[in-house]
Amino acid sequence: MYAEGKGIKQNFKIARDYFYSAARKGHSGALNKLGLMFLSGNGVRQNYMKAVYYFCLAAKRGETEAWHNLGIMYVDGQGVKKNKRIARQLIKRSAVYKKPGTRRFYQRLI
Repeated sequence: MYAEGKGIKQNFKIARDYFYSAARKGHSGALNKLGLMFLSGNGVRQNYMKAVYYFCLAAKRGETEAWHNLGIMYVDGQGVKKNKRIARQLIKRSAVYKKPGTRRFYQRLI
């Protein structure tokens, strides 16, 4: 709620604290949200390597969106060496689990 500002004033620092708390308990969605925060720099200092770290943790816990986000980072070379082969694998994996919009993106990569 705090990250999106739905029903309350948007506050990335409070959102970050909630995401950290949930992430410590193993919540894959919170790990992915932390990755997005580090990717964008909202509520934290932008850090692509930390974004990759949190996306990897979330993906290992089965978070489909994290596979997609990690793939995009490989496409763009953010926090990792640019690698379209790895990007395709990650985005394909996300597409298999039906992340909306991922199938179209994957088709453009092949």
